Amino acid sequence: MQQRSLFPDGFEVQEQAFAALRELDVPAALALVRRARRIDARLVDLDGLEEALVWLQQRLVAAAEPELLAAVLRAVPEDAAATRLSAVAAMFVDQAIARWLSARVPRSAAFLDRERRVPSALVDLLLGNAPAARVSLLAAVDAGHAEHAGVLGCLGDACLIDQRPDEANACYVRCLLLDPFALDTWRLRHAGLRACALELASRCGVEAPMHLLATAWLEGHLHVPTRNAWLPPARLVNLLTEAEGSSPGARLRQFGLLLYQDRTLADRPIDVARREQMAALWPDGFRRFMAKCRAVEQRSATS
Repeated sequence: MQQRSLFPDGFEVQEQAFAALRELDVPAALALVRRARRIDARLVDLDGLEEALVWLQQRLVAAAEPELLAAVLRAVPEDAAATRLSAVAAMFVDQAIARWLSARVPRSAAFLDRERRVPSALVDLLLGNAPAARVSLLAAVDAGHAEHAGVLGCLGDACLIDQRPDEANACYVRCLLLDPFALDTWRLRHAGLRACALELASRCGVEAPMHLLATAWLEGHLHVPTRNAWLPPARLVNLLTEAEGSSPGARLRQFGLLLYQDRTLADRPIDVARREQMAALWPDGFRRFMAKCRAVEQRSATS
């Protein structure tokens, strides 16, 4: 009976810790978590909460402000993917920072940081407000950030949650075309694309993002409709030039760009030279590519 009477007290202290975390008062929250642990070490999510606070304590070395918190938000997926931060702890960090920023950052701001790496709409996405995130991201696109891959990746998530799958697909493809490293695969809302990205990361390491566009298309997670006009031809040529290299990642990056070009121009005569280049870059992938193209053509012929 005595042990049972301690449970509400431990839960109440843990709730106080959550309240302190929402204000980003990490020292106070950490002290409360450790007090709650002394009362009842079996409280749900206690380990994840403490892990999140210890991780934050190492990064919030100055007063909380948007620039610093943007850097922290960038660090979450990297550390989570590297298993330096558990999924539960990462969720606590994301939610706490998003709530803090939501109450303090004007919605008119397109980015949280001066380097324009973290769209402010990420806050709305983390808090589950996809319609507001979509409006903010479309405003950023109209304001001159139409080729900001980070904006497009977030916009893909907002569109997907908002039940606009075709728009989401276009955003994800454009993001991967422009800068595959800008797609936040840890927070990605497209389940199939996220699973593909994580599997590639386990096999290919740091070059995994450069494999993602081609692999995701081959596996059916992304689609490239004919005459999509998602990328000006001259821009595609520039990207292909920038992607030149002999590493496996560079070769797969080139393959993905050429795949996009081939599918975009699928209603034109086949460019044999382009396909020969694709075959040289990734022979196995090219065989899978050709098999899928033939399957699509057969379905079209019988429909």
